[in-house]
Amino acid sequence: MAEAALAPSQPRQRGRPFQPGQSGNPAGRRPRGSDPAGDVTRIMAHGAAQVARKMVAQALAGDVNAARLVLEQGLMPGPSATPAAAAAP
Repeated sequence: MAEAALAPSQPRQRGRPFQPGQSGNPAGRRPRGSDPAGDVTRIMAHGAAQVARKMVAQALAGDVNAARLVLEQGLMPGPSATPAAAAAP
């Protein structure tokens, strides 16, 4: 008797359960929300040059932590950016 209660009344549908052009979610996919990591990346990219200049200025003024960050991150301008390198033959 327990077997009769567990037996399905209709065979299980296999394959594609929806008609072509129809889906189980007629409203469609929800729009993506804001991406906090992407927002921070865009903000940092916009002000990255200003931050780098400020860190280099602080390092040149004697701030040891700023100098460490500048050296670790490679924020110092290259040799072509210095006037002495441009004047050398």
